[in-house]
Amino acid sequence: MNIIPPAFLVFIIAFSFIEFYNDISRRDGKYILINRVLFIFFIVILILLSGFRSQGVGIDDGSYNEIFLSIPSFNYDYTSNFTSLEIGFINLIRTLKLFDFNIHVLFFLCAVLSLCSLSYSVRKMSPLFFLSLLLFYSHDYWYRDVNQIRAAVAYGFLLVSLYFYCNKNVFYFLFFIFLASLFHYSSLFFLLVFFERYINTRKQHFLLLFISVIVSFLSVNIFSLIFNNLQSGYLHEKIFKYAMNDGDSNVFALDIWRPKNIKLILVFILGYIFWDELIKSKYFKTLFSVFTFGLCVIVLLKSAGVIAARLGSMFTVVDIILIPIIISSVILSKRKFSLFIVFVLISIVFFIHNYFMLGKGYNYSMFIF
Repeated sequence: MNIIPPAFLVFIIAFSFIEFYNDISRRDGKYILINRVLFIFFIVILILLSGFRSQGVGIDDGSYNEIFLSIPSFNYDYTSNFTSLEIGFINLIRTLKLFDFNIHVLFFLCAVLSLCSLSYSVRKMSPLFFLSLLLFYSHDYWYRDVNQIRAAVAYGFLLVSLYFYCNKNVFYFLFFIFLASLFHYSSLFFLLVFFERYINTRKQHFLLLFISVIVSFLSVNIFSLIFNNLQSGYLHEKIFKYAMNDGDSNVFALDIWRPKNIKLILVFILGYIFWDELIKSKYFKTLFSVFTFGLCVIVLLKSAGVIAARLGSMFTVVDIILIPIIISSVILSKRKFSLFIVFVLISIVFFIHNYFMLGKGYNYSMFIF
């Protein structure tokens, strides 16, 4: 078992406590600068861990290796055998093939794109950098950056797009969604963020989620309604592929009460309860609306597990920034500390589950060692 990832978790937790203490103490700008530098250093370590991992650590590594070997450089004509693969990802591989790079360079570049985008968003929007990093590292990192590398790059760009949206820069918002779509077409659904402007109150957020739950419990299969009315073609094929569970002929349902979703429900409840305190934060309302969209997608499309998880997580990925905003914006210090401890413990449990119980800890290694 490789002890580097668990040891890195301990360091993140330690710096999260230091950062939390200084957030309460309201330290000066010099501390904030040091904190930013340390945060970037930690991001570099994450890039190395995922970028230089041995092939086979990620569940999808075999598929990516097959794709990498099948796509030639720009020196040769190429007719795609992977009709559902995004053009940006294909052209990245073709560029690497010009220089005879291997798949490890692909892993490394995807890690750079993903984690640099994520770090930019966190530094711009999160009041607690290391808590955001802890929340990300304990779960999303092991599912995406070490596995679903196209989604990792796309989600990083989407977080950046959201920062520009919050700052009313529509051009860059659309530009980064476009970049994300070059690595994952589903990123285009992020354009739904435009509708968040019509959901402005606590009651409206609750009503939106409540209606989604009612529709779901009435056994209205939203996925079937959409899928059955699609004409055969690219989109039909793409959705069908994702809806299948590892090639099984049956579409599996998503368990709403899985640990990840319980955490998401907890975040929604906290946002609802402390709304009056949180609404003063510049980024809270928009992030909470986007987060609520994600919960609604998960509930409405739960009959198609993969689709619900993929589309839902595209929106709920903001939780790594939303949770620190909730903790930092709560007025009473005792509540701040209690919430902080709760999410640190949740992160530890998630890391143990993802790294040890799912087997990451027993097959993780770096190809350079």
